[in-house]
Order: sequence, then C-alpha cells, then structure tokens
Amino acid sequence: MKMVQNIQKPALRKGRSLSFLISLCLFLATIIPLLIILGYIWLATRPLLINQAKNVMTSDAQTRVQIIDTYFHERLLDAKTLTQVTVVQQFLARPLSDSNTPDYQVDQVHALYALQAGLNRNPDYTNWALFDAQGQLRLALPNSKKLPKRGANYYTAQQLASVKAGKEFISPVFYDATTHTTSVDIFAPVVAINAQGQPMGVLGFMRATLNLTTVNTLIHQDSNVHGAGSYAFIVDDQGVRIADPDTQRMFTSVAILSAPIQRQITAGQRYTTQQDVSLLAAPTIATARQQTTASESIQGNLDTTNTNYQIVRQAATEVPWQYFVVSPVNSVTATANTQIQDIIILMIIASVLVAIIGIITGHSITRPILQAVEQLQNNSQALSSLSSNQQEAANEQVWVVESSQVGMQSVQYYSDASRTAAQRLRDTAQELRAALPSSLPPQIEQLINNIFDAANYIERATELQGKSGQKLAAALKVATQVTEQLHNGATSTAEAATHLEEVVEELHAVVGRS
Repeated sequence: MKMVQNIQKPALRKGRSLSFLISLCLFLATIIPLLIILGYIWLATRPLLINQAKNVMTSDAQTRVQIIDTYFHERLLDAKTLTQVTVVQQFLARPLSDSNTPDYQVDQVHALYALQAGLNRNPDYTNWALFDAQGQLRLALPNSKKLPKRGANYYTAQQLASVKAGKEFISPVFYDATTHTTSVDIFAPVVAINAQGQPMGVLGFMRATLNLTTVNTLIHQDSNVHGAGSYAFIVDDQGVRIADPDTQRMFTSVAILSAPIQRQITAGQRYTTQQDVSLLAAPTIATARQQTTASESIQGNLDTTNTNYQIVRQAATEVPWQYFVVSPVNSVTATANTQIQDIIILMIIASVLVAIIGIITGHSITRPILQAVEQLQNNSQALSSLSSNQQEAANEQVWVVESSQVGMQSVQYYSDASRTAAQRLRDTAQELRAALPSSLPPQIEQLINNIFDAANYIERATELQGKSGQKLAAALKVATQVTEQLHNGATSTAEAATHLEEVVEELHAVVGRS
C-alpha cells in the first residue's frame, strides 16, 4: 500500500495584469499615431515650414524692393517730365545776363511754377533747383538758402560730368544732422529740342532733393515681421547701411571702405562729414552683396554674437542698393517648433487621459473576473481542505486495514495450529485405545470418548473459524480496495486542488490582484 504523496506546485510565470495591458494598449493606440505625426512633421513638414518661411522672407524682400523701384522710377519720371516742360527749357536757354529783362523774369516765374509742381508731386520732396549748363544755380524752391550743398558745392564734378552727358541718376545718400533725416538728390538734364524733336544739347539740369521717409517706413514695417528679432536694412553700392531700424547701425559699413570713398566722405560728397561712417563688420553681408544674382537666401552671422541668421538679399534696379531681410534661425523655425511643441503637449495630455481611461476601463473589465477568481480561490481552498481530510482518512484506513490483516494472519495461524492440535489429539486417543486392553473400565472409556469429542469439536470450531477468516479476508480485501480508491480519490482531489490553485494564480497574473 502506497502512502499519499504531496503534489508539488510548478512555478508560475509572472505577467502583467489585464488592466495594465488594457491601459497599455489604449496608450499605444493613442500615442503611436501622434508619434507618427510628430515624426512626419519633423522629417517632412518642418523643412517645408522652414522653406515656406524662407519663401515668405524672399517674397517680402521682393515686394519691398519692387515698391522702392517703383517709387524711385516715379520720382525719376517726375524729374524727367519737368525737364521737358517748355518754359523750363526756355528759362535755361536764356543767358544769366538777361536776368533783368521782362522776358527772363516771365520765364523765371513760369519755371518757378514748374518747380512748385514738382515739389507738389510727392510729400518727400524738400527742394527743387535748376542749374545751367555751367553748373550755376539759376532757380530753387523753396529758396536757394535752403538748398543743401554736397561738400563745397551742390554737386560733385563727377555728377556734373554725368548730367552734361545727358544721364539721369540718383545720388548717394546724405544725412542731415539737424533734422536727422536721410535724402538723395535726383539729377535730370534739361535738353534743348529742335522743331523736328531732335536733341540739340544740354541746357542745364534739374536737381530734386528727396527725403527717404517712404524707404525708412518700409524698413521699420519689416521689424519683427518674420519672427522675434527679425528686421530689414539697406546697404548702398559701397556696403554702407543707409536704412536701418537701429540708429546705432545707421551709416556703418559691412566691410572696410576704399580710400577714394573715404576721401569722398571726408569731403562731404557722400553721407556728409557730419556723419562718421564706422566699421560694423558683417562678412556674410559683405560677401552676399558682391553676388551678381538679383536674389538669394543664405545663413550666417551678422555680428560677433554668433547668432545664426536666415538672410535674404534682394537687389534693387532703380538705385544701386540691396535690400536685406534677416531673422534668427530659431525665429524662422519657430512655427515648426511651436507645432512640434503643441503635438508633444497634446501627447502628454492624451497619455494622461488615456492612462486614466485605461485604468478605469481595465478595472471595470477585470472586476467580474476578480470576483470569479475569488470564488475559484474559495473553492480551491475548500477542495484543498477536503483533499487534506481525505488524505488523513485514507492514511488511517490504511493503518486499520494493515492492522486487521496482521490480526487475521495471526488468527489463521492459531486456527491452523488448533486444527493440527485436534488432529494430534484424535490420533493420540486412537493410539491410546488401541494400546489398552479391549475391556476397559467405563471411566477410562468415557475419558477416551471425551478426548475424541473434544478433538472433533476443536476441529469443527477450527473449520468454522477458517470460514470466518475467509469471510474476514474477503471483507479486508474489499476494505483494501475501498482504501485504495479513497487514496486515489484523495490524490486526485489534491491534484485538482493544485491545478485549481494554478488556474487562480494564472488568472491573478492576468487580471491582477484586488
């Protein structure tokens, strides 16, 4: 007979709870699309937004330069139109020696009307003047005393030579320290025309002084338009900043000026001697302005701060200027960075909300399962208790059966011994009767008969005892089978309890513990 063995529980794998897995799935289902969008924006949309910002800066620079070109083209047309007025030509055709004649004075009045018309063409005009072919001032509005000189004269020798050659042009920029304004002079030759409409020579020229109010307004309008720290400025043909929202940068050069230009500045023929042109080096700008293309977009530094700028250059056509729009690179990418930051914030908010929803959903799903698991756990404990009781009963029954079998074996032994003793007793009585004489006293005969009777009785009792022993053996056999079945039932119950505990532990591992 085998004793009941303890069932060893296999080690259970540890896993995540069902509520955690549900929360994780919801989290991943929400975050993964956002991560894909974030990656797409970073790899595809962000460069497009940056390129779009560059295009906007380029478009803005082109628009501003078009306005400037249109503005100066119209101003040149103003001067050219007035030079073709007949009274202006007649006035300059008269020699200065006729100044006291009535005809001269009449032409002078009409010429003044023409200059007044020019002055009224645009509010930026401050002075209009007429010079003869020798460069002598003949007429000025508002008056000759307010007509600014450019160095020692109202023009330079090179400008006089150019206008005598019949060229229309715009002078370099000048600065008025009294009014803190910048201006340019527009030169246009007055050409005599014959009856056939052919030019007959230069009678003189017209000079109109134009404040750069409109240009400076455009520059200031571009401040911080393309992100924080963005602005625009204009450099002339020598790389001098002639329009800038920061007055500290006005009339500073991006590179070292040549000696002839320095002499012109000293002579007051450019920028005026009242405005010192200092060096504020900007190698990137200096290199860019030397390019022959009308427009370009680059990145580089503007000063010693090591701030990286997106720089857009656009060249003007009516004046030898170049318009620059600059913006810190981090401002150019600000839109894309803001969009990425918004998505990251959205991801964080979505993660928190999904985590909360996942936890609530997971608990609502796993609560019935946990209740069923608790019931299974109670059943498992009850089954384990039953298995323990059955094991104890089976062990006790085994001990009783084995003890009964030992007792039965003893009874069988003594029964066999009694049968053997009865047979020997009968044999002894027979031998005794045979050995004694045939005539015996009645007492002795009775004793021998009693011995026979006792032997027969013992033998019959032994037979009955043997039959009882057989019945007891059959009963013990049945009891043994029952005990074995009880043992097997206890073992099966123990195994079932163990497996049920494994199932409970697996369910706990899946749905978690309450």
